[in-house]
Amino acid sequence: MLENTDFQQKPLARVNNQTLIASDLVGLIPNGTSYEDSIKIVNEYIDQWLRKQLILDKAKSNISLDKHPEIEKQVENYRDDLLIYAYENALIGSKLDTSISEGELALYYKKYQENFKLKELTLNASCLAVNKDAPKIDSVKIWMRDPLGRYADRIEEYALQYAYFFSFDTTLWFEYSALLNKMPAIKIYSPETVLKYRTFYERDDSSNKYYLKIHNYHLAGALAPMSMIEKKLKHIILNRRRTSFIENMYEELYRKSFKAGQFEIIKEEDES
Repeated sequence: MLENTDFQQKPLARVNNQTLIASDLVGLIPNGTSYEDSIKIVNEYIDQWLRKQLILDKAKSNISLDKHPEIEKQVENYRDDLLIYAYENALIGSKLDTSISEGELALYYKKYQENFKLKELTLNASCLAVNKDAPKIDSVKIWMRDPLGRYADRIEEYALQYAYFFSFDTTLWFEYSALLNKMPAIKIYSPETVLKYRTFYERDDSSNKYYLKIHNYHLAGALAPMSMIEKKLKHIILNRRRTSFIENMYEELYRKSFKAGQFEIIKEEDES
């Protein structure tokens, strides 16, 4: 709708000589938003815009920029920073290598492993939380405990229909506190002792039943499994790479500009 040029120029609100037009709202509404929610978002935006313009008009009429030159300087600095930031991002997008090999990940993981110690018990587990009134509730325990995984398809289909929380992805790791938020009746006391021989928990509360099958675990203080923090590692490596890229770009620009005579440092004695 906003692609229509005439509609883009349609005025939506006005405060004195400032006008809000339809094109100012481009990108405001996420894809898939319902008509009712879209109207609500637009109305809230218009209301906020009106309020901002009203107070801005008051500020302009009561604050003289001649008496506050620092405002113009701050605006200029902010504009410069935005322009530099956009340029940096453009360079990064076109020239920075964002591929990270498994070897690079493993090397960084090994070198900085002291930074990746677990703060709490962490579990690699299959889990399911379901209402007590769900059908075939007595079969769930059998399906979950089967050591050969013969009921994997059945339990997943069941979970999709009836569970409000579940995970059967054996590559995932859960911090115990996060798991407890989803499955509050699953209490693991003295994990350093209990988990050596206990791998299955079935608990319930007033309305739900919870099932937890532990495949592996790491106690607090242990090194986090690399599969658990792989995304974090990639993020750290890329951030370091970006920082190094920008620093090198600045240094190269400085050297080339100096060599080409594009700038000079004027000393006091040079001015006399």
